[in-house]
Amino acid sequence: MKKITVIITVVIAILVIAGSYLFRTNSKRFVDETFWVGLNSSVSISPDDRHIVFAYNGDIFVAGIDGSDIKQLTFPRDEYHVSISPEFSPDGANILFISYPKKFDKPHTRSRIFVMDINGKNLKQVTEEDLVSWATFSADSKKIFFLGVDNYGQSDAREAYSVNINGADRKQLTDIKAYSMGDLSASVDGKELYFTEYHLKATFYRLSLDDTTQMKPLHSGEYTGNYCLSPDKKYVVFVEVSKESRSKSPFEYELFVMDMATGQVRQLTTLHGEAKNPRFFHNQDKLIFFRALNWPTRNPRYELMTVDLDGTHLQEIKLLFESAKS
Repeated sequence: MKKITVIITVVIAILVIAGSYLFRTNSKRFVDETFWVGLNSSVSISPDDRHIVFAYNGDIFVAGIDGSDIKQLTFPRDEYHVSISPEFSPDGANILFISYPKKFDKPHTRSRIFVMDINGKNLKQVTEEDLVSWATFSADSKKIFFLGVDNYGQSDAREAYSVNINGADRKQLTDIKAYSMGDLSASVDGKELYFTEYHLKATFYRLSLDDTTQMKPLHSGEYTGNYCLSPDKKYVVFVEVSKESRSKSPFEYELFVMDMATGQVRQLTTLHGEAKNPRFFHNQDKLIFFRALNWPTRNPRYELMTVDLDGTHLQEIKLLFESAKS
């Protein structure tokens, strides 16, 4: 009987570690060398909720919120890098994105932040020789916060940083020497920064920008990840392995939402697959997120979905590439 108990305990431990590992590797984005092929699992909604910006086959595109009127904004600059993880500035004037290496052999294992106008013009490089894994604008659109590794090659420790949009006045904001970080966002009032640290479990933090020594955990879980706070700070949505799938393989990743006032958590989706990287609309009680079409595989293909905050009106956004313009 003791032998059976030990075996069950070991199996459960392996499942927990495997679930945590999946979130950690996803947050680092460096899963394999085809991560940029097809629709990359990062999207941003314009401040007026009328447009989305996303990455496809290593370049940045903008489209209407319904997936129509697609325009290509970036084009390959060299054979080594691809453009992913775009985001609108809060004032709607700019888009940032991260230039990632296609392959992870030196000297090309570097990622850099670029900023451009919303029409793709006036492209400017903001950071140098870093390993950047996540970036977002400040509330006033004058700064960029990012997660990454400074002096990559000498250290693998991840921290949060800030830099002016012109590349000046770079500052380190944390000193936590994290194994992996992700889910970076800034509050609309400009007072706080939010991110997740991944190490065996995921912990979602709030960092005061007035006093960066004040860092408070808001939620934590062994099966959670991809956290996102609502603009009004009332809700946090995240991805979690459903309880029903924890005793089987593969895990099923669903959307959950927590009321910040009460701590009550409820499940939003029942996809029986993988939901990923949810984002709130700015002016609606609504979310946009990615759904893996071929879960589970090493190289997932994604589609964009929306769902209301009460779990109703689950819909696909069909990206109409036949209407694409450059």
